[in-house]
Amino acid sequence: MRADAGVFARLPASPIYATEDIDIHVYAHTMPYALDTWTVYLNYDSTLLDYVAGSAEGSPLWTNFAATDQSTYLRLAAVGRPDGVTDAATSGAALRLASARFRFKPGTGAITRDAYRRSALPLTPNP
Repeated sequence: MRADAGVFARLPASPIYATEDIDIHVYAHTMPYALDTWTVYLNYDSTLLDYVAGSAEGSPLWTNFAATDQSTYLRLAAVGRPDGVTDAATSGAALRLASARFRFKPGTGAITRDAYRRSALPLTPNP
């Protein structure tokens, strides 16, 4: 978790093997502000991974959520909040934004969390 404002991802602690799925959960540290609209670009190595799906997990916090795959990066974005969603509901030190699922391609072998974090999926917030 971050100590200051920014975006971060939760990665699995165990090794991931070829043909297995991996879920990446994206969070924001927003304090002291609330989010209304956000965009995160999740870069990935398409020689190692196939994009499977992205979601806001049925979250009532965001309207118009979209996950757009561009073959080397995934754009996760939400525009607006439904009526009745308070600033308090969309602020915090670990506000869950969305998730993305990838599958390691056959023949890629195992990869550790540290190697994965360095090479396969660098996380880039929208500047």
